[in-house]
Amino acid sequence: MSAPPYHQLNIAFHTGDDPEIVARNRQRLFELAGIDRALFMDQIHSTKIEYVDHFCHPQCDGVITDRPDLPLAVMSADCYGVLLFDRKRGIIGALHAGRAGALGGIVQKALELMVSDFGAEEIEGVISPGIGSCCYQVGEEILQRVDSRYVERERFLNIKRAIVDQLNLFGVDFVDYGICTSCDPNYYSYRRDGLTGRFASIIWRSS
Repeated sequence: MSAPPYHQLNIAFHTGDDPEIVARNRQRLFELAGIDRALFMDQIHSTKIEYVDHFCHPQCDGVITDRPDLPLAVMSADCYGVLLFDRKRGIIGALHAGRAGALGGIVQKALELMVSDFGAEEIEGVISPGIGSCCYQVGEEILQRVDSRYVERERFLNIKRAIVDQLNLFGVDFVDYGICTSCDPNYYSYRRDGLTGRFASIIWRSS
């Protein structure tokens, strides 16, 4: 329902879009997903992860729960949403993995928590659309703080590779949509457009 530059289904209140329209967009999203609502984080580009057992608005970049009917949402517009689940244990997690989170090890941290605190044994995952190394060029000051494994030609970063490395470390089977948000006009991209909306990745455990 959003007008340009937030085109279509923007679900973020912090971008400057009309709050009433954003609320209607969220409701439409929930209807399409078959849920009543979802837990959204106040994402701060960190590796902070919290356990949640009720609807709230935690300031962090990762949430884990073992409660049914508590959908967890990640907002994105180039950063990756990483969704994790263990069917046997009923544990789910949602991570906001941008440059700071992915390179800081938020995926590994979440997997360690799922294993140590909840006994997860067969974790699976999904990597949302996000900016690819084809489009993510950074300055020298950032490069100096980045592992060379994740740097490609002419100062381009491959943050998805960092996510995949962490998933592989725990033997996680995962789905990767392989979509670059900056290349694909169907997705919001902060790097491409600057002023833009956010899409969501959502995971929940039904009762």
